[in-house]
Amino acid sequence: MVYRLKLLGIGGQGIVFMGWILGYALNFEGKYVALHQSYGSEVRGTPVYADIVFNNEPVDCPYTREFDLIVALHQKAVDAYADVFTPRTYIIVDKILVKRIPIDTKNIEFKPFVKIGEREKVKAINMIVLGYLAKKGLVKLESLVNAVKVAGKNIEENERALRLGYTMT
Repeated sequence: MVYRLKLLGIGGQGIVFMGWILGYALNFEGKYVALHQSYGSEVRGTPVYADIVFNNEPVDCPYTREFDLIVALHQKAVDAYADVFTPRTYIIVDKILVKRIPIDTKNIEFKPFVKIGEREKVKAINMIVLGYLAKKGLVKLESLVNAVKVAGKNIEENERALRLGYTMT
């Protein structure tokens, strides 16, 4: 079954890196993965997205306008991509940085990713989110840890952040 995911944020939040890590982890699990991302020319502070489409069979087309899950980490990105939100899409947002979404739905979770990162002195909020997605069953935690090791960037902090997200309730 094809699964479609959109990660939303602003430049500087590590959305593209987050997409890359998630895609790599899913590939470790034998999934076929297509990743598409976009970011503004100014990069820091402008809306950014990473779309991930994955399946047990080859992905015919990586482009989609309908998503099974949207993860939003900043209001600017929610406003910029308001047209992708639908009532059937499950939505996870940071409750500090996202105050409103453009649709009325019960399929939403407001999570304190930024607050937890501040409390635990972890800067990698994007990895906390991925750890939480592992807890929800989207991907295995160890696959994410392996992807972080392959990336070779801030391995210890990223792994700590993944494990922190995995323990969220």
